[in-house]
Amino acid sequence: MEQNSLVSVVMPVYNVEKYLAEAVDSVLRQTYDAWELILVDDGSTDTSGEMCDSYANKDCRIRAIHQDNAGLSGARNTGMANAKGEYLLFVDSDDYISNTALQDMIETAREEKADCILFEMAQFDDLSKKTKIYAQYKEEDFRGNRQAVNILRKLLQTQEYQAMACGYMINCKLLKNIHLSFQRGILHEDELFTLQYMLQCETIALVDHTCYYYRVRENSIMYDKKNIAQKGNSLLFIISQLIALYKIYGDDDIRKECLDLRLRHMYMRVMALYFDGGLKTQIKMNSQMKECMKQILNLDREWSRDKEVQTTCKKYGWIGLKTDLKYRIRKRDG
Repeated sequence: MEQNSLVSVVMPVYNVEKYLAEAVDSVLRQTYDAWELILVDDGSTDTSGEMCDSYANKDCRIRAIHQDNAGLSGARNTGMANAKGEYLLFVDSDDYISNTALQDMIETAREEKADCILFEMAQFDDLSKKTKIYAQYKEEDFRGNRQAVNILRKLLQTQEYQAMACGYMINCKLLKNIHLSFQRGILHEDELFTLQYMLQCETIALVDHTCYYYRVRENSIMYDKKNIAQKGNSLLFIISQLIALYKIYGDDDIRKECLDLRLRHMYMRVMALYFDGGLKTQIKMNSQMKECMKQILNLDREWSRDKEVQTTCKKYGWIGLKTDLKYRIRKRDG
């Protein structure tokens, strides 16, 4: 790695005129100056697009790209396609990073020769401004162990793993070599992207303090109860993709164990959404979702002794899920 390795910061922008300045200014304040900021205006209808152009005109390290609305995945994919750096960091346009974030990440990547850098994240409420740790890791999990798949397995076992793509600085060359992009048209797209990337890494290293500040907004789509059906269908689609990936790895027991651990977590999220979130009355039953449900029923038998599964099933009702899914499958087949 060169002394001044370029870091590409990809920032999707959509109707965030209230927050954009704070996000961009946090990049401008970096103690490490070998960076480029790619602002992807995803069809904003407020002044966000004009703000992007204004920033680009003031600093040659900033580029503004304007496109028709393609969603978060589409905007991130555009940013990745235009990135020129050795490393890449996603920063959402309503969040911000610490002043030394890029320097801390690059120094760690240089020292450890890592493909992926993890760092602690803090979450703050948009209204109360209260801050709490969102992602925190145990340093001993990384000490003397840089093999990515072993660290990933440990993080999944201890439930320290975070799927948010913004929580990682990643290697651009590896990203392009594995032809990875974000799945468009779904929610929780990070669940696929981050896990697929980490399964391909060779080395992972940790910055053991907070580098990223994640804003929780009341009107965020991720917290909108009106999107129950979209969330459910997205989770079921992700499960189907993880199962397909599980089959691809064949005799690779460690990576298959990683996928198995994440599938259990995803299954629990579907169950919670199904029984407690209203998904039961809203889910769309197409052929793809029907197959996912069949896979869930199969996984049910494999995981019936798992403690996490048992605890969740006791809370939400194991028999109810099986009976209703089987009824819906029969109805579809009939």
